[in-house]
Amino acid sequence: MGYAVYFISHAKEGVFKRKDGTEYSVIRPSVANTYNAIIENMTDLYGYMHQEVQDGVQKRVITLRSKDGSISCGGRFQYLPEEIGPTYKDLVKALNDAIDKEAETKGEEFVTDTAEIHIAEELNFDDLMDEFNDVIGNLKRSYPDEEEFGEKIAPRIQQIVERYLGRGKKVSQCTREQVEMLSLIVADLKEL
Repeated sequence: MGYAVYFISHAKEGVFKRKDGTEYSVIRPSVANTYNAIIENMTDLYGYMHQEVQDGVQKRVITLRSKDGSISCGGRFQYLPEEIGPTYKDLVKALNDAIDKEAETKGEEFVTDTAEIHIAEELNFDDLMDEFNDVIGNLKRSYPDEEEFGEKIAPRIQQIVERYLGRGKKVSQCTREQVEMLSLIVADLKEL
């Protein structure tokens, strides 16, 4: 359709442990892992914009490839540079150069300018409402003690619902126009 969609997030540094017990850190988006996994798998380009000192001058750059794995970034194109400037022009040039290099090495027939159209799966409100009720039922069965459920799980359910529908709102008040929100609520609840 001629649109470019951007997802923007703050960054956070996560510290992880290897099997041998040593720690390493990775700069990554501060969004929930569920959303990050979806976005990362659907994007063509995944970069990290930050300040860097070059020749004694502080400049903005976008890191597209991390040699040591300390930055979560990358893309679908094999020949993207490690870093580019912060402008749209820099981005377009880097993408065009990467596409041209890929066409040169793999052959023109593998790289086309034909757009692929992906139609999103239609969400069914009634099915999602049933799924929501099933997930809540399973959570209640996991905590047969009502007091424990009320202390540990109920506040987390409320927090998830309010994140998408607004403070004081309940899933029972959800309208068919909010089917996407309901889908996100169900996905988050499945992670409890």
